[in-house]
Amino acid sequence: RIELAATAGLAVGRGVVVDRQLQTSHAHIYALGDCAEVDGLNLLYVMPLMACARALAKTLAGEPTAVSYGPMPVTVKTPVCPLVVSPPPRGSQGEWTVEGSGGDIKALCRDAAGSLLGYALTGSAVQEKLALNRELPALLA
Repeated sequence: RIELAATAGLAVGRGVVVDRQLQTSHAHIYALGDCAEVDGLNLLYVMPLMACARALAKTLAGEPTAVSYGPMPVTVKTPVCPLVVSPPPRGSQGEWTVEGSGGDIKALCRDAAGSLLGYALTGSAVQEKLALNRELPALLA
């Protein structure tokens, strides 16, 4: 993902380093998707790509727009065991609690003040995704 960019002289980390307007270390080169590292975040799934595409389209059309990410849960759509995971932010400190049994599990990670940092849901517990997303902080506000 980053070898070509590094060879071209662009700043790289876990991805091609970009600012909130998706501009690389070169004034006329932008990056988004799996290869982009936005403010230290390298998110490898569809929702952040869509947020980046909308922001970059506006920027390239003359309306400079910073990308922002709300909560970004990952949904694995399997008929036998649906799964939704929203991992806590890297470096955050929290305590996990796990409720349920069998294929219906609800695991929540909260900080010392009780604020939700992340979750993992399986089976019927995935129905709680939207309510839990409202409690989560934005990944990139």
